[in-house]
Amino acid sequence: MAVGKEELQIIKGILPAVGIGTAVVVGIALMGLAFTGRRVYAQDGQYLVSVRYPGQSNDIR
Repeated sequence: MAVGKEELQIIKGILPAVGIGTAVVVGIALMGLAFTGRRVYAQDGQYLVSVRYPGQSNDIR
């Protein structure tokens, strides 16, 4: 399966955009992951917020 010169030019033109797009998506995902650790969660109608150590939550009725 030989790839022609035109197809190679198209692939070389698209590759930087795909790489940049991937980096942006990963960056946004990592930022979202960093900020979700400090959010308020609702469990059984009660709001819980993380305090001091990851995974610990207190009821803030």
